[in-house]
Amino acid sequence: MIELEHITKAFAGAGVVVDDLSLHVAEGQTTVLLGPSGCGKTTLLKMIARLEVPDAGSITLDGEPIDALPLEKHRRRLGFVFQQPGLFPHKTVAENVGLIPKLEGRDTAWIDARVDELLQLMELPPSVYRTRYPDALSGGQQQRVGVARALANKPRYMLMDEPFSALDSITRRQLQAEVRHIANTLGVTIVFVTHDVFEAMAIGDRIAVMHKGRIEQLGSAEDIVNQPATDYVRELIAKPVREAHASAAAVMEGAE
Repeated sequence: MIELEHITKAFAGAGVVVDDLSLHVAEGQTTVLLGPSGCGKTTLLKMIARLEVPDAGSITLDGEPIDALPLEKHRRRLGFVFQQPGLFPHKTVAENVGLIPKLEGRDTAWIDARVDELLQLMELPPSVYRTRYPDALSGGQQQRVGVARALANKPRYMLMDEPFSALDSITRRQLQAEVRHIANTLGVTIVFVTHDVFEAMAIGDRIAVMHKGRIEQLGSAEDIVNQPATDYVRELIAKPVREAHASAAAVMEGAE
């Protein structure tokens, strides 16, 4: 479990971006931080990763303060997936996926088996993709490799920061389904950041709706839709639905 207690963070020129926020991320679940740019969701993720340090409050991982371990060891027990997968262009897919286990001193046979297992999980047949380089992959395939790399060392926790926002809608939906499959199959605890309401509903066991550095509501997708706690949550959910209806109506009108 990841526990954040009374977290506050401010930046010069931006003021308070996370404001006395508490959140418990349940083990084995996917918790989505949902909100617009500037709401504090990415800053919160960075503090879990120790890329930023809270001004006040505490963060624990399995009951232990996250700064109890050296920074490098802390980060290696987490899996990271960002908007840009950050693959090494001069390394093959297999080398990219197996990088962290290699740094951890795993033996070659273990790494090879793990790479093949994860490529299969991400629907990238090893016989086809193992020896390819990143520039021979589509954007969606690169992100699949990025997810596989994040899982390579068998982390119990994954932090995902808008990983699919640069992809086309069809690929996004496929990868969202794969995240759900990963969570269910491997039992990984995921913290997922997005500004997309539909993505949050597709992926999250629990959704934390954020606004001005605070959590407006925490609950399942059904709770958020059917029982919005505030006017802000109600409008956040309603706006993309209106836009989707308007877009569909425009398409239908153009087809007539």
